[in-house]
Amino acid sequence: MKYELKLEEWSAFEQIIELSIVERYDGDLEYVGEDKYGDPHFKPLDKYRIRQLLVDLWGDRLTPRAIEDAFSCLIQDESDWRIAALRNRAELERLEQLEDELVLSGTLIRE
Repeated sequence: MKYELKLEEWSAFEQIIELSIVERYDGDLEYVGEDKYGDPHFKPLDKYRIRQLLVDLWGDRLTPRAIEDAFSCLIQDESDWRIAALRNRAELERLEQLEDELVLSGTLIRE
């Protein structure tokens, strides 16, 4: 027996899908501006990767129509990609810190 999801349940499910993709996306992001509160917003540049993640993570649970709907939501500017942007920034900071350590140890010479 199949049951229809209530609006609140479907909204929560959509958030789970979105967050699962945002947390796993490892591609580049484009800065698209700030919202009315001054928070930065980004969008993914690799749309193929978004689709691939959706199919890999949700393909056996969602219909192709639901995957396409989720994809459409994810590539809109309203999606919250700040988590991925912060992760990318943290990785960049780690690389810069490693470079500084290598310079200090004499292993790397900056030009």
